[in-house]
Amino acid sequence: MQNLSFLRQKRNKNTIILCTGIFIGFFFSSLLYFLLGLLETEEPKQTRKWSRHLENEFIPLNVPLDEELQQNIYYLAHSYDLEFTLIMGLIQQESGFDETIISNTKDWGLMQINEINHEWLAETLQIKNFLNPYQNIQAGMYILADLFKKYKNPHAVLMAYNLGETGAKRLWEQNIYSTKYSKAILKNQKTFQAYLKKTKTTKDH
Repeated sequence: MQNLSFLRQKRNKNTIILCTGIFIGFFFSSLLYFLLGLLETEEPKQTRKWSRHLENEFIPLNVPLDEELQQNIYYLAHSYDLEFTLIMGLIQQESGFDETIISNTKDWGLMQINEINHEWLAETLQIKNFLNPYQNIQAGMYILADLFKKYKNPHAVLMAYNLGETGAKRLWEQNIYSTKYSKAILKNQKTFQAYLKKTKTTKDH
């Protein structure tokens, strides 16, 4: 009888431990599910807030490029951590805002993407038409963003974009760290920055 009573007590104790374990497991699972739910609901709110901020800040430039395309350039530039005015300055220098231009050296579209880069960019970014302005600027900004990671300095980046990294390095070895091309684009950028500042001041008043 003592052995039977002892077994019953041990079984009851094990049952209590098992039930307690199940309860604790259920509690922590529920807590984790709740916290993950909070994260899923909060993230889109932050994204929408960021998008509204950009939309409120966007001001189109007075250039022969439609506003919808300019806004796309503005958003994409921010996603690549690039300056909108720098991209617009480069486009002005490269193509004069002509979406259809193909140069004698086989550079295509707004940002003059050379044919030597078409294959790997098409594969990387799923680009099908380098004269499509939206796809063209995506390709150009992808290249620029990568160059900024390597060189940081705007003149160096623009020289590498224009001449290729090998061509730019040849000039750097000769202690040439800027060109007419890089200077022209940064001058365009300053002009656009001044225009946006003036326009924003006028809107605020």
